[in-house]
Amino acid sequence: MSDELMSSSKVDEKSVRHGGELVAAVLRSHGVENIFTLSGGHIAPILTASEKLGIRVVDTRHEVTAVFAADATARLSGIPGVAVVTAGPGVTNTVTAVKNAQMAESPIVVLGGAAASLLKGKGALQDIDQISLFKPITKMATTVTKVRDIVPKLREAFKVDEKSVRHGGELVAAVLRSHGVENIFTLSGGHIAPILTASEKLGIRVVDTRHEVTAVFAADATARLSGIPGVAVVTAGPGVTNTVTAVKNAQMAESPIVVLGGAAASLLKGKGALQDIDQISLFKPITKMATTVTKVRDIVPKLREAFKVAQSGTPGPVFVELPIDVLYPFQVIKKEIASSSNAKGLIGKVVNWYLNNYLQNLFAGAFDQEWPTHPVPVDIPFPSKTDVSTAAEMLSKAKKPLIILGSQSVLPPVGADKLRAAIESLGIPVYLGGMSRGLLGKASPINMKQARREALRDADVVILGGGVADFRLGYGRTFSKKSKVIAVNRSKEQLYKNAKLFWNPALAVQADSAQFFVDLADSLKGFKVDDQWISTLRERETEKEKNARTQAENNPDEHLNPLKVLHDLDESLDDNTIIVADGGDFVGSAAYVLRPRGPLRWLDPGAFGTLGVGAGFAIGAKLCRPDMDVVVVFGDGSLG
Repeated sequence: MSDELMSSSKVDEKSVRHGGELVAAVLRSHGVENIFTLSGGHIAPILTASEKLGIRVVDTRHEVTAVFAADATARLSGIPGVAVVTAGPGVTNTVTAVKNAQMAESPIVVLGGAAASLLKGKGALQDIDQISLFKPITKMATTVTKVRDIVPKLREAFKVDEKSVRHGGELVAAVLRSHGVENIFTLSGGHIAPILTASEKLGIRVVDTRHEVTAVFAADATARLSGIPGVAVVTAGPGVTNTVTAVKNAQMAESPIVVLGGAAASLLKGKGALQDIDQISLFKPITKMATTVTKVRDIVPKLREAFKVAQSGTPGPVFVELPIDVLYPFQVIKKEIASSSNAKGLIGKVVNWYLNNYLQNLFAGAFDQEWPTHPVPVDIPFPSKTDVSTAAEMLSKAKKPLIILGSQSVLPPVGADKLRAAIESLGIPVYLGGMSRGLLGKASPINMKQARREALRDADVVILGGGVADFRLGYGRTFSKKSKVIAVNRSKEQLYKNAKLFWNPALAVQADSAQFFVDLADSLKGFKVDDQWISTLRERETEKEKNARTQAENNPDEHLNPLKVLHDLDESLDDNTIIVADGGDFVGSAAYVLRPRGPLRWLDPGAFGTLGVGAGFAIGAKLCRPDMDVVVVFGDGSLG
């Protein structure tokens, strides 16, 4: 053999690198976070290299336990579980657990030590035919005879089903369906097409709007009326940015919505891809959570987290970014990636290796797991017995109590019917705002609409339930200094809004306000409000309404009188009607004149005062309540 040939095949004999590093690198690239073992000399290089790469090495007391632990991680994470066992008895000890995994169809990878290849069959320590033992109980049993074969052999063990036509859109649709979502709103785009097609296959109605902001407004309306987070699915870049106003509106209205935004492939982020912008930074200030999905296997856990966050505590919007490469099938993404690389020679090989590694990691464990099919549980703060008892004691001494309800009071899980029963049982005069309008029906002797400032001036105990001391209550200045204010809100920030500036709560309860009133009514059975207090408020109410009627009859030449329009509309409304109010001053007047006939039959923008919500709200409302009429009151430039 020539010196030249010897030189070309010579290895670096001084190198301290070893095959364990290659094993660890493959494990890390496939998302493996834990490996389970019973340490032994044959496998020590794998264990040390894995720890250096941040993979947790869990040492058990028996190899069968190591495999059972790997099996559990596979079932829960969707990523193949890994057990690393030493040669001979270490390998044979795993047989029962491996067979169990085979019958349970659990994806595990068992790495077994062995005698040196050169000594196979020559009586070396712990040398047995391990391959023949494992062929009947595994999908693949193989040995590595060269260091250079470690990576391809291991990658084959982890290899995803490249021929599968399944895609991430199916996982998205499954999560939506499991949470009771019946409608999703969109403006179709290529980035998000797999979600739309998969949703339709599962019976979810896909409603295509003419602008993304309308899609989010429609999702907002369904959330408010159904109690299930509304879902909007929008394409990347401009499709996402077009939703900002509606998302901010939902945030301020405390409406639980989930916005799914398309995005450029993760591999191309920051490289000038079509419609690639930093969408997460844009949405962090206006959502409860803004996150991105970088692997297909992460779609389900991320979306389930999104539904939990949207509904827990103080509800609000969440944004989940779904890059295009987590939504389409393997072969589609592979083809797109291959077309973007034309490198040749050694560089081409390196690039192709990197891209293939990226693809394998992207799809690894994507469809190997049975995900939960039930809605995710949510966390809601409930009032303590002590707080309810304290409030009851304050009310028992009150001569002129008053309740102000905000939108938060009609949120799930208590429900409007139970809240209504509690308010009627207490018999305390109440002003209804936002989504709580209509709670007591068209006409109730304790439901006041006019002269709220005067009522607050005279009241000795005020319960602010699910409302906020913001501009709508003069930042707290409308409360009398003599009044004791009981504030109830799920949000600590809203609970103390402007406190110590213009007002101070005598009792602040961070809890669900509907449950607070239900508990309060239970503890105050037999409680009765002074008839004279209610009569005084009703007299003011009658006087104000009389003046409003007089103004409504004042018809200016050649112009409509908005108050007359609203009064005439109110008289003609069917009892089975949802009112959507869209506009500025006109909506303010409508809130005084129009009388929702029942709970959850009034929709307005909320604290953000956004114009243009009408069309989206109407679409969402009609889909939620197909048997009801939906009337939209447009004003102040809100239509067009």
